[in-house]
Amino acid sequence: MEISKYKKTFRRRILEKKLKRLVRLGIFEGLILDIGGSCKRDKVCNKKSCPKGIFIIGDINPIEDNEIKLDVQNMSEINDNVFSVIRATELFEHVEYPEKGLKECYRVLNNGGRLVMSVPFIYPEHNAPVDYCRFTKSKIEKMLCDAGFFYYSVKPMGHFFTVLADMLFILFRSKWYTKFLIPLLDILPFLDRYIKLRILKNYTTGYFVVARKWI
Repeated sequence: MEISKYKKTFRRRILEKKLKRLVRLGIFEGLILDIGGSCKRDKVCNKKSCPKGIFIIGDINPIEDNEIKLDVQNMSEINDNVFSVIRATELFEHVEYPEKGLKECYRVLNNGGRLVMSVPFIYPEHNAPVDYCRFTKSKIEKMLCDAGFFYYSVKPMGHFFTVLADMLFILFRSKWYTKFLIPLLDILPFLDRYIKLRILKNYTTGYFVVARKWI
């Protein structure tokens, strides 16, 4: 089995699984703003997989000619109530003032529009270009509420054993024996389902969020 098949962390696998579910539900339709999309994105949610969506990619450091320069903290160049969906996965840990960014997302979403985002919790610092913070569930809910979102779902992306699996994966993924070790690590996330100790639920790799704008 090729090592290349095991380049994704367990956290990344969970994120892609959740995005695939939203794609199947038809969430990614209409005018879609992908903030931070200039980074290498997964192939789960794009023009090919979401043919009813019109994607606009905005990034503080755009790479391609069809991308726009955009700072989520101040999107004054965008009118109110424009987008049906905003994707902001793996973004807000890199934002200095995330509360401002969420308020801007609320403003540019149309009525009934959705914000799809994810943030890390127990995960290595990764400067792209700067890594500012980590978020608890309570903090995310408070920021969403303050931004104006009426309905939101904040779900953990695994618990203790998924965190452990990711830490071991990151430690050993460049070793020659990776292809033998990683399949064994696949077992660990399943333990989160069966070992119900409360303290273990306080660990997570991060959170996946879907919020909806209502007026």
